[in-house]
Amino acid sequence: AGCEAVFLAGEGVRVIGVDTSRAALDLARKRASEAGVEVDWRLGDATDLPVKADSIDFAIDRGCFHIIARGRRPLYAAEVARVLRPHGTLLLRGAREDDEEAGLIGLDRDEIERLVAPLGLECGPLSPVQLEARAGALDGWHVVLRAGG
Repeated sequence: AGCEAVFLAGEGVRVIGVDTSRAALDLARKRASEAGVEVDWRLGDATDLPVKADSIDFAIDRGCFHIIARGRRPLYAAEVARVLRPHGTLLLRGAREDDEEAGLIGLDRDEIERLVAPLGLECGPLSPVQLEARAGALDGWHVVLRAGG
């Protein structure tokens, strides 16, 4: 938990890390402390982020979108649009395919575009990637979403 946030903080980036799990945040805090970096850790949900509007230049979704039920994904998209500054960017990473056993709902470009276009976000191409998962490698996608100006 928090590996990318700790890395970015180590590179001098001001970082806010959000997770729904107190245990994950505790582990992330420990990692940040061991690395000697400051991260603003916040308990919260991606469909109701504890972040001010228009305050984020760059965000990373490391496997959150693909566990959000399709019916709740419009809330996620609205939160991304709310928190990103003009020309802000979200790097979205998630599973390519649905995996009911693992609780994953795959990323689909058409679905993402339908969600974000009305909110003024542009969806880049999906790029294949291997994601790390507890059970091993997982076929995934990277996609960049950008806020308009």
